[in-house]
Amino acid sequence: MKDFQFWIVEGGKLVPYRRLGECNRCGDCCQVQIHVRARAWTESEKSRSLPEGVEDWAEWEGWSVFRSQGLVWAMWYRKGRAKSNCEALKDGNRCKFHGTAEMRALCRYWPLNPRHLNWFPNCTYRIERMPR
Repeated sequence: MKDFQFWIVEGGKLVPYRRLGECNRCGDCCQVQIHVRARAWTESEKSRSLPEGVEDWAEWEGWSVFRSQGLVWAMWYRKGRAKSNCEALKDGNRCKFHGTAEMRALCRYWPLNPRHLNWFPNCTYRIERMPR
């Protein structure tokens, strides 16, 4: 997926960002364990300023928020050490699902935060804050 817009909760507010570029298939992100916490809201809730169950975005500090498949998603990631590489990774660090419908959502929308780029120096995506 090329250019993609999302938000990061900063200081209790949704701040717009966009991811630019394309995956260079370096495979770095496939060789670590990414811990994900996610929450999804329905399409009808996305028009509200705060989704159902969210009293204040401040409690979601650092989470990435985006829209996909008719849902509003909030995701938080942390990097861990993998016991083994992703099972979809083939020889030469190439994902057998890359660019196909079978590609996992986590992989399709990765990275979703500028700090993720610090974890993977070979990644060619860029993330920039959008003007408000």
